[in-house]
Amino acid sequence: LMVPPSGDQGSQRSSVSSTGPRAQDVLVYLVDDTVVRLTMDNLPSVTAHELHRMVLDVLKLPECALEIFSLWLVSPFLEVQLKPKHQPYKICRQWQELLFRFTSCSVDEIVEDEPSLQFRRNIFFLRRKELQIQDEDVLRLLYEEAKYNVLEGRYPCDLAYCDALGALVCRINLGPYNPEQHTASFLKEKLDCFLPSHLCHRGHKLFASLRKRVGSRGPINEQGLLRAFCEVPEAGACEEHATLLRLYHAYLQKCHELPYYG
Repeated sequence: LMVPPSGDQGSQRSSVSSTGPRAQDVLVYLVDDTVVRLTMDNLPSVTAHELHRMVLDVLKLPECALEIFSLWLVSPFLEVQLKPKHQPYKICRQWQELLFRFTSCSVDEIVEDEPSLQFRRNIFFLRRKELQIQDEDVLRLLYEEAKYNVLEGRYPCDLAYCDALGALVCRINLGPYNPEQHTASFLKEKLDCFLPSHLCHRGHKLFASLRKRVGSRGPINEQGLLRAFCEVPEAGACEEHATLLRLYHAYLQKCHELPYYG
């Protein structure tokens, strides 16, 4: 695995580069594309548990995050959650064998594929325990991962469900609903921040034509999202920290109803 040269914006992430005779940089990606850069010696023998603890230290996450999150090796073709005793470097060296065994990739795809090291939710962490978490940074990471999976279509939902989840994202990103500011046309400009891309119809001339015919009513996706945003309950005079915790919990709890969450 090699880190791309400085300024490279290639489509595929990578996670390891050499910085000297012994020390090597390891890049750990969060779901929001934040990168945690770790420099260490003797990388081939470093375990996932050791790397995990280093990530927690950099992000200043509490001890409970060791149970809530895991390190993953991820590529477009395969995603593997690492056990604490696993040595990520050695598993990367076996990546082509894993692709051959567990995917239907072509030979060319196997040769070209390269995983990145990612910090994600531990699939064995119980859903009910998520609702007991009170650390804002931990909840934000769980929320961002769940939101990513919804927006990318990894958690398929019907339109009403997407509107309900999107409304919570609106509240988190935009603050309390303001009828003078938060109109259908306002949401339309940011629609892909709130709804899965397949519901936004970006770039389709047919849908653009239909939008014009709808006129001031706006597309149904925007109107449904707007109605759901209006209906997000407010908890009165709460400080921002308490409000964010409530909204993160609400989003996660809604996702818990999906059979594939986690």
